[in-house]
Amino acid sequence: MNRLREVMTTEGVSIGEQYRRLMEAYQIELEYGRTMASYKGKLDDGREANFLRLAGYRWLTGPWMAKRPDTGCRAEGMGSR
Repeated sequence: MNRLREVMTTEGVSIGEQYRRLMEAYQIELEYGRTMASYKGKLDDGREANFLRLAGYRWLTGPWMAKRPDTGCRAEGMGSR
């Protein structure tokens, strides 16, 4: 997004180039919305967790959640990538 912002505000960049970059960013976002991935990782506090990302959302689970049945899985928006 920073590169796109820079191109859109830089003098001398043609309208055609700005449009091409905008469409490229849009295409990347569309593709990202159709992907999924799963992986193991660590949370900021050091606990291990299983992550599942579907489109722009991720869910996380871990053995520490079993101790607190009220937590379940958390869905978080990915925000800026």
